[in-house]
Amino acid sequence: MTTQLERGLAVLEHLATRPDGDALSDIAAALSMPLSAAHRVLGELTRSGYVRQLRNQGDYGLTIKLVALGLNHLAASGIVDIAQPALDRLAVESAELVRLAIVDGEKTTSYRPTSTRLGDTTASRTDSSAARRHAALISMPVIDSYP
Repeated sequence: MTTQLERGLAVLEHLATRPDGDALSDIAAALSMPLSAAHRVLGELTRSGYVRQLRNQGDYGLTIKLVALGLNHLAASGIVDIAQPALDRLAVESAELVRLAIVDGEKTTSYRPTSTRLGDTTASRTDSSAARRHAALISMPVIDSYP
């Protein structure tokens, strides 16, 4: 049996991969959910402020509320503030852009860039230290399947 909570989380996870939103029928089909159930879940998520309709009777997309929750959690945990002095030292020693990267399973999320070079805010996705660190932590089949 699938609970409403499980359905709601599945919809949020689905929409997280669709920055331009998705149609009700496509969401229902992708999640093997009856159209009526998907409509109810999207209605609740819309009323709660996590989802919005991008056009009148159009696609549904995530709002910034979910991102704000995650950032509030990180800020409350103190991990970003605790890591900042180490990030600053590493940026000075390496003369490179440095980011805090948090690894969760096979996903890496980067936060708060620190750079010793004025105006330098770019880093190669494949040559960054976070990318190399992440690659060192994941299995070879995952790396081999990366596009």
